[in-house]
Amino acid sequence: MWYNVLTGEQRFVGNVNEPIVLQPGQLLIFADRPINFSSNVDVPLNDETAIFPTLTRDKVYLTNSGLSRNIELFSMQGHRMSSWSETQEIDLSAYPEGVYLLRLAGEAGTKTIKVIRRN
Repeated sequence: MWYNVLTGEQRFVGNVNEPIVLQPGQLLIFADRPINFSSNVDVPLNDETAIFPTLTRDKVYLTNSGLSRNIELFSMQGHRMSSWSETQEIDLSAYPEGVYLLRLAGEAGTKTIKVIRRN
C-alpha cells in the first residue's frame, strides 16, 4: 500500500512495473505509510509571505512577520525536525542535505513552503 503524502489517498500497487502517468505540472509524492504533518488544515492566504532562498546551504529568511509566530521544520518523511518562534531568520546548516517543509503559522493563517538544503 502506498500513500499520497499531499492528498492522503491510498494506492495499492500490485504490479511494480505499472506506469504512473503525470499531467504537465502534476506532482505526486508517495510514502509507505500515512504521513500527517498536522491536524490543522492550512488556511489559504492572499499575502506576500515568502521564504528565500528556497535552495540554501545554511540560512533562509522570512519576509512577513505575520506568519512567523510559529515555524516548524518537517522532513519529507513527516518527522518534525525543529521549531522556532517569532523569527525572520532560520539556520538550517545543522541539518543533512535534503528536501524539507517549513510550516508557518500565525494570526494570518498557515502556509507550508518547500526548502532544499544543499552542502
